[in-house]
Amino acid sequence: MSDQIRLIEELAANAWPALINQHVDGWRFRFQYDVTRRANSVLPNGAGKLSLQEKISLAESFYRHKHLPVRFQMCVAAQPVELDQTLAKRGYRATAHTSVQTIDMDQLLKQTDGYDTPQIEINDSFDDQWLNLYCPVEKFGEHQQQMRKNILSRIAPVTGYALLKINKQPAAIGVGVVERDWLGLFGMFTADHYRRQQAATQILRALALWGQQQGAVQSYLQVMQDNLAATSLYQRVGFETLYDYHYREKDHG
Repeated sequence: MSDQIRLIEELAANAWPALINQHVDGWRFRFQYDVTRRANSVLPNGAGKLSLQEKISLAESFYRHKHLPVRFQMCVAAQPVELDQTLAKRGYRATAHTSVQTIDMDQLLKQTDGYDTPQIEINDSFDDQWLNLYCPVEKFGEHQQQMRKNILSRIAPVTGYALLKINKQPAAIGVGVVERDWLGLFGMFTADHYRRQQAATQILRALALWGQQQGAVQSYLQVMQDNLAATSLYQRVGFETLYDYHYREKDHG
């Protein structure tokens, strides 16, 4: 299981690429102008030769120079195994508890059978309609929107941007990223006035069919543990939690 977790962690990192990825003795220091936790955190899932204290000091120096909080993405794949406990003792708080869930593609297609709709388009790039539903300027601001657009534009594996229209109006979106037989599902969002109309399930179905065409045989996604609506949806279609992760974060003092 640990090998599978490390693989999914790597796939997920590739599917949300930060502007800067500085590799330091088995760890990745990621930077994206403080837009999203994932793109501005240490991915500490590789072993190295330096002492733990040296590596933490290097991470703290990196983010201090970027004028950002020091943030580590923590799961059972983190190296060394005592990292989470060490960070807690150093005053790093735990935040953003998230579950990583998986399902076989055949099961996902079986569970979503009957939710096909011709109103969903899947393209290999996003347009303004897709982007404005994903990160509207009035919610994120122009800087945050531009940084997210920047991240999405750099995804290297095969990517599909799904858009569902109802009455010719953008209603729901999602992103599928296929790498090494896995379909990663990201960016699931339904506009407020189209919720409870099975739009999200239809997006899942469309991306599952698309992912299968790209050669995917398994799927994974990440869901915040306090997002009860999304958790309920994914449980209903058969996703099961493989592991959890959280962030350890500390401001510069």
